[in-house]
Amino acid sequence: MKLAFKDTTGSESDDDSRRGVYFTRTPDILPVLKVLRDHSADLELRFSGVDNAYRGRVLDLDGQQFLLEDIRPREGLTHLRKGTRFNFSARVEDLYVCGEDCRVTGVESERGLPYYRADLPKRLLRHRRRRHARVTLPPRVQPDEGIVRVVRGNADHPELHGRIIDVSVGGCRVAFPGAVLPALQPEDRFAFCELRISSSLEFTTAAVVRHCAWDPAQRTTICGLEFADMTIGDRRRLEHYVSQLAVRAHKA
Repeated sequence: MKLAFKDTTGSESDDDSRRGVYFTRTPDILPVLKVLRDHSADLELRFSGVDNAYRGRVLDLDGQQFLLEDIRPREGLTHLRKGTRFNFSARVEDLYVCGEDCRVTGVESERGLPYYRADLPKRLLRHRRRRHARVTLPPRVQPDEGIVRVVRGNADHPELHGRIIDVSVGGCRVAFPGAVLPALQPEDRFAFCELRISSSLEFTTAAVVRHCAWDPAQRTTICGLEFADMTIGDRRRLEHYVSQLAVRAHKA
């Protein structure tokens, strides 16, 4: 199949999502990198002037930069620290991504584990984007042991407590009992969102509402939340938890 590529400086359309598109604007590049992050996708790194290929993963996004971790083989760390420019490519289910002309600008660490700050690619090819995978909680987790608590910005609005339906590295779906009033709207932001799954995982972060719907059969409000501004440690713990559940589900 011959792919149809085009350059764009605007947001993608429904038609764009079914073919190859080159992005150059930050608002278009960031959502694609989020998909790589949420899938813990393996990136192939190609450094300028270097024959060998290396591997890494997107740990998180930070404004005009993205964070890299898990560089393999370790010789690739030398090129990153030197600021050698690189391209990367990755596949996630039906999604193929290729980022051009990136460069690491800084090295940081969290609890002794390094990660690398890199400028966004000057140009990024995206073909056939798909949503990141979600995993359900294991049966041993009781409904009252997998919960989300959010505090709304207005003091007149009570905090909400909901049951986790499923979770991914990017966010979770939550069932809030009854009707939520005032109704939640897409893009609503919670400065405080606490997720707790028995003794396995617990963190607080900001969150953004991505979708919300009323389930008349269960008399619950189903809400999709995207986690925002997570600490590096919390992001890694969430990533590890989701990957472990995914492995168990695959074996089952």
